[in-house]
Amino acid sequence: MKKLLSYHEEGKEYLALIEDDRLVRFEKKTESSKTRPALGTILLGRIEKVLIPLQAAYVDIGLEESAFLPLDGKNLSDYPAGLELPVQIQKESDSYKKTAVTDNLTFQGQYVVLTSSNRRIGISKKLSDPEIRERLADLAKRFPLYGKTGYILRTECAKADSERILKEAEYLSDQYLELVRKTPFASVGNVLFEKDSFFADFILDEGISTFDEILFDDKKRMNDALGELKLHHLSLDENRVRLFQDPRWDLAEVYHVQHQLTEAMIPQVFLQNQGYLFIEQTQALVSIDVNSGNLSGQKNKERAVTDANLSAIPEIVRQIRLRNLSGIILIDFINMTKEENREQVLEQLRKEFQKDKRKVTVHGFTHLQLCEITREKMGRPLEV
Repeated sequence: MKKLLSYHEEGKEYLALIEDDRLVRFEKKTESSKTRPALGTILLGRIEKVLIPLQAAYVDIGLEESAFLPLDGKNLSDYPAGLELPVQIQKESDSYKKTAVTDNLTFQGQYVVLTSSNRRIGISKKLSDPEIRERLADLAKRFPLYGKTGYILRTECAKADSERILKEAEYLSDQYLELVRKTPFASVGNVLFEKDSFFADFILDEGISTFDEILFDDKKRMNDALGELKLHHLSLDENRVRLFQDPRWDLAEVYHVQHQLTEAMIPQVFLQNQGYLFIEQTQALVSIDVNSGNLSGQKNKERAVTDANLSAIPEIVRQIRLRNLSGIILIDFINMTKEENREQVLEQLRKEFQKDKRKVTVHGFTHLQLCEITREKMGRPLEV
């Protein structure tokens, strides 16, 4: 059961994603500012310096510190110092790294994603039916900027009629053309486009059709959110939307959101089998240590260890998603001697990560028997 809670406390707006009564994702609304533009914001930048060994460039986007623009596989002569171009915030800065930007601009919808530089047509790999893929490929040829921009057709296209998909493609194309019209008149650091809907962006990221229930604690906020979706040409089954009204409890209290957030801010996480996880985040990587409960007295210790590792996987993945851990992640499972058992653990990990909307690669076990995972960085780690 997948539920989304939209609630407010002390004038601040929050979204909490609940799966099977457990918190797996939490976000609070933060306003974009001149000193910290939000992810997805598009600004006019100016190339300051091309870094040939790194295949990258520093870009002035109007902040105190320049942004980092990767240029892997591109002709560096196309990016001379002084060139002005629109760039999109891809990763926010932190204590160690600059803001990362891209010049392949994306405009995301429920069914379609428009890309400015990559002019190919992409269809979700999850759509395996040849007839559906052929229909969508033919439909993409009718998109307004076909051949001039790229389009990615998302999984939800499978259940949508062609006219609805076309209408969204037209809307996204209009957004892009409006940016193109504004760019010649902008100055470095000017915002050319920014996302304006906290709620719509969240459910687009998760997939609108994936929610079983969406709960609001305020009628006005619920009506405003539904209005935003219509404004962005997004459709939602309103039978799944409900206003929570109970004078005895707050919405977040019913689902123990604060308690689960508090647990996610400490390194030790207790498991149901009397074992626990120990999670540490450093500048270079994230380490997760799986510690066993009482395995003494087990006749088949290898089987008991493997079962303990398998039972820890749902909580490992939940903590990674909830804490929004990214980059290199090393999991030190309880040592297994048989290769077939390690493969079973890897397969279960991959299956559990299918719930995650971030790109995750389970690489396997290293020579030191550490399970290596990489997870796409999107946004900041959990902040309460």
